[in-house]
Amino acid sequence: MAVKVVKGTDGRTWTVRRQMQLRMPAIGQDFEHDVDGGTVGKWVILGLLALFYLALFTWSGLTVNVPGWAAFIALIVVGFLVTRVISRRPWKITAQTPGAHDPENPDRRNAAHWVATVRGVSKSQEEITKGIRRIRMKGEPNDAKGLWKESN
Repeated sequence: MAVKVVKGTDGRTWTVRRQMQLRMPAIGQDFEHDVDGGTVGKWVILGLLALFYLALFTWSGLTVNVPGWAAFIALIVVGFLVTRVISRRPWKITAQTPGAHDPENPDRRNAAHWVATVRGVSKSQEEITKGIRRIRMKGEPNDAKGLWKESN
């Protein structure tokens, strides 16, 4: 988790941080339709696939000669897929000022909390840099794309 402290144009001190998420959060209209059956199904399929390959290779034994280049290509493909899954994880980026927003209390009227969710390490680094630049120039991290949502 990366944390940066930024001074805004209006004098407020913002804390900008990012954190890797396990999956994309359900927000807005997707919330009602996002039904997660859990991870049991994935593990069952992966277990059956591993059992299939184990049975295939033990059944064929040493009679099947697999060339080294074929095993190397299979290893490269598996490595690419694992790297892609890890590098495309969603990241939650938050920018907030100290305290909680309270319109009744003049001391807490200026408190703000903004959240954005993006996919990928490089995209999260890029968005955190843009958010910091917008805070320094405009006083808040929001832009025209609408990635940042204000939360209370």
